[in-house]
Amino acid sequence: MRLEAKKNRCVGTADYIAPEVIKGQAHTFRLDFWSLGIIVYELLTGSLPFNADSPEQIFRNALARHIEYPPIGTEDGQITPEAHSFIEALLQPEPYQRLGSNGIQEIKDHPFFDGLDWDTVMTQQAPFLPVGRDIDTIYFPKANDKDDDIRAIIDDQSRFSSTKIDKKF
Repeated sequence: MRLEAKKNRCVGTADYIAPEVIKGQAHTFRLDFWSLGIIVYELLTGSLPFNADSPEQIFRNALARHIEYPPIGTEDGQITPEAHSFIEALLQPEPYQRLGSNGIQEIKDHPFFDGLDWDTVMTQQAPFLPVGRDIDTIYFPKANDKDDDIRAIIDDQSRFSSTKIDKKF
């Protein structure tokens, strides 16, 4: 089965869109590996690699590959050398040179996943199992009376019926 490149309109969240889509070029499944690199960076650092005030600036940052990493491989750093290498390989601007472009095994074999048994990953116990009820907030920091930012976030989140927040802190 041959997968053909497609050229479609640009749809998605600006922070995750691959360069080939930004440029309006034909694209394949390889754009998903770009987005995976964005997600891994975000999960490890808590921020987005090309973040900016406008989608246009995000696109410029992505096309220029302007990435500011936290310290790499230091005691205070959040990015191990393996994680840095993994993200860099996924955020390769040329889709056919991007990690995973020759198959998912490239990603599975990366040193970032050393020690992971892919055959039993779905049956392994999670390394962290939270305790508490469905609406428990024990894993979130408590706000104090002087913390207006937290209070504003709580007020904003309380608008949604699916969010149950106890305002008594």
